[in-house]
Amino acid sequence: MNEKNLTGKKKMENKKGIMQTGVIVAIVAILVLTLAGGYLVYRKNTPSVEVGPDGVAVKTNGVNVKTGSDGVQVDMNGVKVDTNGANVDVQAQGTTGSGADEKSGSAGSQVNSVLIFDASGSMAGQAVGGTRIQIAKDAMTKYVDSLKDNVNLSVLAYGQRGDNTQAGKAVSCAGIDEIYYMGAVNASLIKSKINALTPNGWTPITDSLKKAEGILQKSPANAEKHILLLSDGQETCGGDPVAYACQLKAAGIKVDVIGLDVTGTEAKQLTDISKCGGGDYYSVGSANDLNVVVGNMGVKVNTGNVKVDISGGNTNVSTGNVNVNTSGSGTKVQAGGVKVDTTGGATKVKVPGTAVPSY
Repeated sequence: MNEKNLTGKKKMENKKGIMQTGVIVAIVAILVLTLAGGYLVYRKNTPSVEVGPDGVAVKTNGVNVKTGSDGVQVDMNGVKVDTNGANVDVQAQGTTGSGADEKSGSAGSQVNSVLIFDASGSMAGQAVGGTRIQIAKDAMTKYVDSLKDNVNLSVLAYGQRGDNTQAGKAVSCAGIDEIYYMGAVNASLIKSKINALTPNGWTPITDSLKKAEGILQKSPANAEKHILLLSDGQETCGGDPVAYACQLKAAGIKVDVIGLDVTGTEAKQLTDISKCGGGDYYSVGSANDLNVVVGNMGVKVNTGNVKVDISGGNTNVSTGNVNVNTSGSGTKVQAGGVKVDTTGGATKVKVPGTAVPSY
């Protein structure tokens, strides 16, 4: 067999800080901005509120909220949420809603990206919320829908040929297909190609990376080069994907990895691939975890209490007691008991137990 059928939720490994439920000492409510072009300010000891033409800033003991033209920033007892257009950064200990370098996909820069999709036999196994293959397909649908106009995409698939027996190994290991050729994103066609995959065979990660490199070598010299590998297991066709990922980094190609429902040696190899490839690693174990959205090329993964959804021009972030919702009509923030609402033409800030100041 090429991989073990592993179950159980994992935490995404990354760099950020944890939601701690704290006592909110807070203070303030402003119903409407009345000073055109200026700021309305209410302060009482530590808490303060500033409302101006660009947004609102609320500072209390343990909670800071700021809204403006550059997005929304929330800092609550070490939990941080920062939205900036389609880019969202979430920091919570042991978890992150943002890992890939969003700057590399900034508007105007050309990004050529290769998605490597694992369709090996073990992807038929069950994870929390469905089969691994279906969870991965659903996630990649969101990935494709979120890609920006400056991204060209190629999709490679492995494991869909042969089977996961010794007799089927040679065919499977050689069966790496470019099911969507590098070019502008045709979302409906890409999704139909991915949804047609069935999990059958082995896991030729190294040769898939090599094929991705060959595709990216045809990119213009000034184009950014990126690989996203989604897999539920380790190399089973004899290659050394970690060493090859190091070569890719040296060649200017970044490798991000999503490890789907993996632990032990499988998780270690996939993590090492991302490290050597200069990218980020996301370990996820359920349908809720693998809710993937992107800015221009960076991957966002919902995990544990952290949930990020960017679609239709709206941003929704939830992490424990911090909730941020942005849309064309404004922003709603709830951090503990502190609430900020800039929708409906009026700016409202509310903290339980605090009288509304009179202006």
